[in-house]
Amino acid sequence: MKNKVFFIVIFLTFLSFLAFGKNNQNNQKTNDKPIYIEANKMNYTNNIVTYEGNVVATRADGKLTCQTLKIFLNKDNKIDKIIATGNPVYKEPEKLIKGDVIQYDVPQDELIVTGNAYLQNKSDVVQGDKIVYYKKLDKAIVTGKRVQSVFVPKSQKGNKK
Repeated sequence: MKNKVFFIVIFLTFLSFLAFGKNNQNNQKTNDKPIYIEANKMNYTNNIVTYEGNVVATRADGKLTCQTLKIFLNKDNKIDKIIATGNPVYKEPEKLIKGDVIQYDVPQDELIVTGNAYLQNKSDVVQGDKIVYYKKLDKAIVTGKRVQSVFVPKSQKGNKK
C-alpha cells in the first residue's frame, strides 16, 4: 500500500510539470493581458456576465471556445469565477484542455475540468472524470472511475510517422 501511495504522489508531481510547467513569470505576464470575448449574445445581471452562442475568448496565445461562458464578479467588480459550458475547449500552442465544464476560480487560481476531462501537453495526455490544477502549488490531480495517461518519450516526440 505504501508503494502505491508513493507512486501516486510521484505521478501527480510528474504530471503537474508535464501539464503546466513551472514558468510562473510567463503566467504573471499573461494575467496582465486583456481578455477579448465574442459571442452571439451577452447579458449582465446581478454581477454575472453571460455570453451565449459561439463564444470565443482569447488572451495572449490562449483561446477558449464554448457555447456559454459565465463570468461571476465580486462586490468590487473583479472577476471571481469563470464557467464555460457547451463543449468548452481551451487551446494554447502546446496545450489542449477540454471537458463538459471548464471552471476557473480566480482567487484560488485553480482550474477545474469536469466530465470527460482531457488535458494534452505536447504529445502527453491525461484524462479522467475530473482534473483540478492548483496553479499556485503547481499541482494537478486527476480523478475518475478510470484515469488514463499517455506519456510519449522525448525520443519519439520528434518522430511523427
